[in-house]
Amino acid sequence: MPTTLEPQLFDKVEEGLKDVIDPELGVNIVDLGLIYDLAWDEENLCLDPELARLDREMAAAFGKAKAAAQGAARTSLVRGQRAWIAGRGTGCDADKRRTCLLEAYRKRLRELEGSR
Repeated sequence: MPTTLEPQLFDKVEEGLKDVIDPELGVNIVDLGLIYDLAWDEENLCLDPELARLDREMAAAFGKAKAAAQGAARTSLVRGQRAWIAGRGTGCDADKRRTCLLEAYRKRLRELEGSR
């Protein structure tokens, strides 16, 4: 199961991650939009190349949508993404978890790509 940080701890960790600079771009990974949640479902994402690829696509799509959004729309987008990540595997039966996660990722990618 994914482990999600509480909002207060998320903010502290995110602030600390601003010290992590992308060596090629010289910009911190938070401002690049690479940190959209601090949750991990290692068993399902790390070991599965397709889920890992979708996770990277999700990070890129979210980064673009976040960069394009402003004000309340941006806040809503971030909250929505955090909620999606926290619940992405909810309701997935153990024997169909991979298929369920693939469908969830594809649906959310379509949503993010449509929000730009």
